[in-house]
Amino acid sequence: METLENNPRLHFLLKEFVLINYESDADTSKEVLLREYNFLNDTNQLNLLFELESLLTLWDKHKNYDKVRTAYFNLQLHQR
Repeated sequence: METLENNPRLHFLLKEFVLINYESDADTSKEVLLREYNFLNDTNQLNLLFELESLLTLWDKHKNYDKVRTAYFNLQLHQR
């Protein structure tokens, strides 16, 4: 498995995942990101990160983070 340091895309997506799920002041330390990665991997939900990536691409265009958060929580595969 690649480490987070070797995969900036995965690191970025995990950080955004944590910020969306636990609010903007959430702890995004390496330990937290690894915990979330392991949770997603163990529950076969890694695809959430790539769905989030698609939403963030839209956010870059529209600059409305609340829309990203709303769209993310409306994903049918979201199980949290």
